[in-house]
Amino acid sequence: MNILKISRTSVLASCFALASLLNAPCYAAQAVDKDADGVSMAIPATAEVMTQMERVANWQIPRLDKLDYLNFKRSESERPKRWIQGTFYTGLTELAERSNNPFYEKWIGFKGDELNWELGYRPDFGDDQLIGQTWIWHYKRKGGEHKIEPTKSALDSILADPPSVDLEFSGKKDERRMNPCQRRWCWADALFIAPPVWFALSDATGDPRYFDYANKEFKATVNYLYDENLHLMYRDSRFFNKKGDFGEPIFWARGTGWVLGGLVRSMDYIPKNHPDRPFYEKLYREMAAKLKSLQKKDGSWAMSLLAGENIKAPETSGTAFFTYGLAWGIKNGLLAEKDYWPTVAKGWHALTSAIHPDGKLGWVQGVGAAPGQVSYDDSQLYGVGAFLLAGSMIYDIAEQKELAVLKTRRETYGRYVPERLDDFAWENDKVAFRVYGPNGNVVGPGSGVDAWLKRVPYPIINKWYDEHVVKGISYHEDQGEGYDPYHTGPSRGVGGTAVWIDGKAYPAGMYKDVKVLSNDGKSIVFELSYDQWKTPLGYIGETKVITLDMGTQLYKGRSTFTLNSKPASLPVAIGLATHDEKAKVSENRKTGRISTWEIIDEKGLGTGALLAPSKVKAILHAPSKERDESHIWIISQTDDNGEIEFEAGFAWEGAGEITTFRAWNNYLDKH
Repeated sequence: MNILKISRTSVLASCFALASLLNAPCYAAQAVDKDADGVSMAIPATAEVMTQMERVANWQIPRLDKLDYLNFKRSESERPKRWIQGTFYTGLTELAERSNNPFYEKWIGFKGDELNWELGYRPDFGDDQLIGQTWIWHYKRKGGEHKIEPTKSALDSILADPPSVDLEFSGKKDERRMNPCQRRWCWADALFIAPPVWFALSDATGDPRYFDYANKEFKATVNYLYDENLHLMYRDSRFFNKKGDFGEPIFWARGTGWVLGGLVRSMDYIPKNHPDRPFYEKLYREMAAKLKSLQKKDGSWAMSLLAGENIKAPETSGTAFFTYGLAWGIKNGLLAEKDYWPTVAKGWHALTSAIHPDGKLGWVQGVGAAPGQVSYDDSQLYGVGAFLLAGSMIYDIAEQKELAVLKTRRETYGRYVPERLDDFAWENDKVAFRVYGPNGNVVGPGSGVDAWLKRVPYPIINKWYDEHVVKGISYHEDQGEGYDPYHTGPSRGVGGTAVWIDGKAYPAGMYKDVKVLSNDGKSIVFELSYDQWKTPLGYIGETKVITLDMGTQLYKGRSTFTLNSKPASLPVAIGLATHDEKAKVSENRKTGRISTWEIIDEKGLGTGALLAPSKVKAILHAPSKERDESHIWIISQTDDNGEIEFEAGFAWEGAGEITTFRAWNNYLDKH
């Protein structure tokens, strides 16, 4: 197949790839500025961020069941339902939402089935609840009550007998290796591990009890462990009066990172008009400002935060959580980009600098509760999870910037879409179309032309495919830019061609090959080739060149037909689907026009086709009781070389320019 293939990284990254492959303009990359330490302050491209995230995830996933690179706490780390692996899966869900590779979501589903969607072995303990975030995520994407039932059952048991122990961390453990206070959230890590599970379950089920419990307990933990003067969280009560190696109060980086990460993941579920929302936002802004002031020159944070540059090691788990939390604030408008992006950029630089050539993330401090030792070779699952969380927010900020630039573009565009059954889609500032490729799932002839209804002048093809295929946002629903409610199936759609024999259409199937001939932003030209198909006349072949210019509702088509592999003059037809006669039809032999107008979701949609009047042999309105076979046709004849030229397209009332059938016919007749 001569199909132009591109790497499947991100919707907006494909724009950059295609810009070079098709000689088409794309939006300008941001100018690269560096700080005094040589770190780029530019917001990276989504493709670059995705590459780093996938590198790290792809190194980690094959090693999940045998963490033989660990020499400390290996057995605990290999327990698949506990907090260590749970943190990794939490990060993996964010990668799965953004990557074009379906593997990550499928892997999570596979592990969920393998583990029966259960929590850890002590489901009343926060450490063993964390994996529930992943199960709830999968349930919300794919459904299946069984996926959240174990989490719901565990949390219901807690609500039936809520713990009332105090939050002092005694250091003594019971027979289940829990400190008595750990029936509640008496340690900083717990604010990442537990509350988001409760908030998410409330969101998934509509039951406010989980939200109310998490809200109450979260605030209790903050009120107990938060230092109002230093704006940092102690890991637990044992550290209230401890000093570090340099005489500083001990505020453990990863412990504070757990807090910041848990805070933003919880805030995702707390409505802006909730009476306690100011509590969370105040805490978040105070911690963000403090952490910004504590970042080291290399972009990392010291394991003992107040020790600063005295600790040289660039520990990555705390750094990843801080980068994640601060980037979240920029994305969600709680932090000013101009003030905090440099901090985030340096944090991301420190993280990506810690990636080994094979994708292993280094400089991750081992399991613990306080500052300790770390080396370049040290890695851990929770560090990888935190890295993926940080990458997800960097990606989103980059995507926001790219989309902002995208919306300033006014140009034609088109591409092969391997991630969606080999579609080929093309557009200008008015309209968008697609045809189905070799892996299309159309039953019957699939060479009809589909219409994508857009009301915005900037390109939407990449954005809609990314949202539909990767993020699960259907392009069949109008999100404000337009949508695809038009049904093509085996019909001719908007101007599909066919050989016409004894009053019957014989169309091609899905295209076999596609070749982009030019795309300079002012017009896109490409060629579709079809396998030969059998007709009463013999074997027919078709090659079609389509051109779409800026500023028009219509594409131009030039089809070349062969009979038994030789050019031939053949009876042909150009058709418009009338969707089981839901559409009104009109014709004008003097202008070579056929047209339709139908109401879809309370708005009019007109389709039309034009042929040189001298080429029109007949116009036929052919209703049918068979689905997708009702059409209006222009009947014509190819020349001796098997060629015929025509135009076809549509206008949508929702775009606000052509809003009536009369106006649509006038447009076509004057074209």
